Amino acid sequence: MCRLLAVVSPAPRTPREVLGDAVVDVYRSMSRLHADGWGAAWIEEAGSEGGVPVLRSHRSPSSAADDPAFDERTVSPSRATLFHLRWASTGMDVTGLNAHPFVTDGVAVAHNGLIGPASEVEELLPDDVRDLPRGGTDSERMAALIHHHLRAGADLGEAVALATGALRERFPASSLNMLALSSRTLVVVRASADAVADTDGMRAAGLTDDTAPASHLDGGYFRMGVRRFDDGSIAFSSSGIPRDGFQLLPDETVTAVDLTTLRIDQRPVLPGSAEPATATIPV
Repeated sequence: MCRLLAVVSPAPRTPREVLGDAVVDVYRSMSRLHADGWGAAWIEEAGSEGGVPVLRSHRSPSSAADDPAFDERTVSPSRATLFHLRWASTGMDVTGLNAHPFVTDGVAVAHNGLIGPASEVEELLPDDVRDLPRGGTDSERMAALIHHHLRAGADLGEAVALATGALRERFPASSLNMLALSSRTLVVVRASADAVADTDGMRAAGLTDDTAPASHLDGGYFRMGVRRFDDGSIAFSSSGIPRDGFQLLPDETVTAVDLTTLRIDQRPVLPGSAEPATATIPV
């Protein structure tokens, strides 16, 4: 179980400028519980290759609470930045290889949830991406499935939708909440309608109703919210941060944001499902 945060802006801005210090500090504080690694991916403009924006990333097996690199990233301007705080699922090692995001071919993928044993997710991987995973997580194998569809010619939004659709059919009760970022697009998945958070594990870790981050023990752990700011910036976050100004993303949806126009496109995870309630996203 993990925490996700992403910010996109019309021009390079820091996450603290967009969200405010209070929100970023609350997010960072959750790394005391989600302490099994952290990572970030962002778009770099200055000095990019041939003048074209490129994706950069960083990941670490340490807690963000103890890593100055996390604080540096929150005050570094970019048109798009995503963060991931990891709380390792039982049986999955705390190593750099298992830290998110997983980056291949200029695309970063970060996941929140337990899909199933990594071996079962790997069964869905076509031969062209079976050798991509280097760590032991189900999440990295989900990322590999996305890359299969990218290599077949899909754009990032479509590739994520195809991968999450296949995973939803195989794993109907799993959380597929995730972020994917390329130099052109941010994709956000809220797909956790039947997922159940490990509240027993949270209480065993010392959380109480008084000390737990918002929505961690009340059934809202897998909620994903969206907020558009006056300057056009858009933020997406899993639960735990202050919710002022945020609206819930519709469940079982894939939301793609064009980083140039900030145009939003939203579709259901499973083709043929009811069209998502896009009116919940401020435009």
